[in-house]
Amino acid sequence: MRGADDKAETEHLVALGAGAGEGRLRVFPGDLLDGAALMAAARGCSGVFHLATPCTVYPVSDPQGQMVVPAVEGTLNVLRAAKEARTVRRVVV
Repeated sequence: MRGADDKAETEHLVALGAGAGEGRLRVFPGDLLDGAALMAAARGCSGVFHLATPCTVYPVSDPQGQMVVPAVEGTLNVLRAAKEARTVRRVVV
């Protein structure tokens, strides 16, 4: 997750998981285009929430290359990592 070390950006997600018990929800930093980082994050997990997508308030010169391709490749990488982890039973996109 981009910005996962920024507590203000992730504390609401951690609070959502607090009722499920200690350690049930973990937030991982990572680059969606880095398959090794995603695999490390998925290992041992039973579920994955894929919440990231490219977004900007500024005009883009190449929407396909700057928005669509990274979104599709990032999602495919998350799905591949979940499959390879063999412990993930559910992925929520």
